[in-house]
Amino acid sequence: MPIGADGGLFEDCLFQRCDFRGQYFWYPLFRKCIFENSKLKKIDFNDASFHYCKFIGKLEDVTFNGIYHKKDTGLKPLDYVDFSEAIFGDYVGFENCDLSTCTPPFGKTFEELLYIVDLNDMGHLSTGTKDRDVIPRKQ
Repeated sequence: MPIGADGGLFEDCLFQRCDFRGQYFWYPLFRKCIFENSKLKKIDFNDASFHYCKFIGKLEDVTFNGIYHKKDTGLKPLDYVDFSEAIFGDYVGFENCDLSTCTPPFGKTFEELLYIVDLNDMGHLSTGTKDRDVIPRKQ
């Protein structure tokens, strides 16, 4: 069962050293939560909203899916999310997410870390892989 199936509010929570590998998060709202040194690998945050949250530690193969943000909650997928102590591994993706209020990992900018991986979907930013492969535009 997905975490936050059909909604759910997690407020002022500390997720410390939690094993979330391979989990799906459908429609939850995380407000003022901290994800500290949790295992965040192969995660889909589908229509999850994060407000004033912080990620500490490594994220790998994690997607923040703003494309599924269809419920009319008035909330953005990411708002004031602090990634300053996060480490972005391969395939950390942001699909249709506004990162303008978010803080990138320390010493980096989102522009340095992320690139458009699919020229058919300009709203999909990702760390991709070290070789920075790009899916070409369909003819």
